[in-house]
Amino acid sequence: MHFETARGGKLRRVLADRYRADVHKQGIGDGYCGFAVPAKHFDPSARVRFFCGHPLRELGRFSFRAAAPKAATFKTGSLVLRIDRRPAAAGLTGWALNRQDLEHRRRLLLCANGHIVATQTATLFREDSLSEGGDGLHGFSLPPVDASSGLAIVDASTGTAIDLD
Repeated sequence: MHFETARGGKLRRVLADRYRADVHKQGIGDGYCGFAVPAKHFDPSARVRFFCGHPLRELGRFSFRAAAPKAATFKTGSLVLRIDRRPAAAGLTGWALNRQDLEHRRRLLLCANGHIVATQTATLFREDSLSEGGDGLHGFSLPPVDASSGLAIVDASTGTAIDLD
């Protein structure tokens, strides 16, 4: 795997040997096709091109997005919800925990106009959630939602709803 950045236009070689369970589960090879590119090669406006094969064939061009808006924190009783990225059309990531029950992983329901459109148990590691206590395994990543209003995240075990509008 090769990549070329707009900064300097240099081709750099990256070995695609990181295990990807999602690819393996789809039956595509043994799953060892993931790769990482060091961030030091990019600036915020970088355009990136990926190549593979012999001779090299272009796989695609990608641009980095501007930094996401500052995270928003919502607190209701002992429930704390932090959302990193908005609008919902880009997906919602963050963390959720109950400060009185740090070991319980929050089951979250994403609702749009009163309808459940996605669910996830907040189990991803988030270093920034450690400040509220617990082991940091309170992160979530909800899919993009096509709704401009009527969005809420509900803690399924308590029924607590946090309106995102």
